[in-house]
Parts: sequence; C-alpha cells; structure tokens
Amino acid sequence: MRRRTWSMVTILVAMLVLFAAPLVYYGNSAAFEGSDDQGSNTILKVDPTYKVWFRPLFEPSSGEVESGLFALQSGLGGVVLGIAIGLLWARRRSSSPAAALSASPVRPDEATDVS
Repeated sequence: MRRRTWSMVTILVAMLVLFAAPLVYYGNSAAFEGSDDQGSNTILKVDPTYKVWFRPLFEPSSGEVESGLFALQSGLGGVVLGIAIGLLWARRRSSSPAAALSASPVRPDEATDVS
C-alpha cells in the first residue's frame, strides 16, 4: 500500500473506533444530558445555597427549536471547516512547483518569452 492510502485507512479506522466505542461501552442504558444540566446539578450538590447570578439572554421556546439551532450551528461550523481545509489544500497545491506546472495550460518547453 502507498503511504497515502495507509494514512487514509488508519484515519477511517480511528474514526470508526471513536464512533463505535461509546455505543459499545454504554449501550442503550446511557442517559445523555447537556453539560449545563450536569454542571448545575454538581454545583447544587457541592453548595446547596448557591444562587444563580446569570440568566441566558435567549431561551428557546421548545426542545425542537433548541435542536434546530444546534443543528444550524453545527452545519455552519462544518461549512467553515470545509472552506478552511479547501483553502489550505489549494494554497499547498499551488505552492508546489510540480502542481503549478501541471495546472499550467502551456508546457514549459512550449513557452516562449515575449518581451
């Protein structure tokens, strides 16, 4: 196998393991809570007299709206990440001399100096 193919296979296997490990480890018995709820519950266990000093600026009207906003946020994050990776890939490709020659419509031996 070529090095690039080996790297891709390794990355895909790592992603599969990272995805499957929690499902295998916890199964269907896991109760998923948000970090805000877990943090608030832990604070109240440590200090029952704690008073909340900050309220959210925006409270979604329902769980569906909250899920929709979270999906929108993750989608926008994916777009930004995709654009960043694409730009970095294009910059790297255009900076290598071999890529610049292969992208050029005129081969170097056919080029003429017009001064």
